[in-house]
Amino acid sequence: MRPILVTAFLCLSVMTFAQVKIGNNPTTINADAVLETESTNKGFLLPRIALTATNSASPLSAHTAGMAVYNTATAGTAPNNVSPGIYYDNGSGWVKLDSLASGLTGITLTNPSTMTNSGNYWDYKFQTVAGDAFNEYSTSTGKFTASRNGTYMLTCYNLATCNVGPINPTVLLNINGHEYAGSVMYISPAGGGSYTVFIVLPIRLNAGDVVYPRGYGPASGTCTIDGTTSRTFMTIFQLR
Repeated sequence: MRPILVTAFLCLSVMTFAQVKIGNNPTTINADAVLETESTNKGFLLPRIALTATNSASPLSAHTAGMAVYNTATAGTAPNNVSPGIYYDNGSGWVKLDSLASGLTGITLTNPSTMTNSGNYWDYKFQTVAGDAFNEYSTSTGKFTASRNGTYMLTCYNLATCNVGPINPTVLLNINGHEYAGSVMYISPAGGGSYTVFIVLPIRLNAGDVVYPRGYGPASGTCTIDGTTSRTFMTIFQLR
């Protein structure tokens, strides 16, 4: 009985410290790899789970640095929302891999919905979003929520027509509930007409800051998007 036990222990020890290769050329393995896969016609399939937010480990029990999964869900609230894709855990939260190419925000917004009058303000929401790797812009609210601290460059180009005038329409940026002046363009004749507003504004934002553009103009009358909706746009780029 004793020789059998010794043999079993030796085999277990070898298995414990052995390297593993799956796929082609199983006897050739990288010396630094604990696990290696090799194939010319097959892929590596990650576990597919539904995450709830980047700051929540669920459905896992805890954040573990180095954990990798494919998330199948669209869930959570910005800036902690998740969308389908590969995520890894940095020990305190989930990070989406495809957002790491530049590491910075770079969003282009076009196709705004019809302007909505709110007192002296004309609010609009962009419906076409490009480059939003961090899911920071909401088409339902028209608001951008910064996911990280940094310096951002906001460009807003607005073409519209109002049926009253003369007025001095202004694009304002609402940041966390406070309006900040952008640029003023005068409109004529007195009976109303088209106007253009263009602003380029560098701002410093903290993670969680909420920003959205507002048009400031006449309290009465009607303002509408002028011409092709793609000519009214907003870009948001993080500089650093």
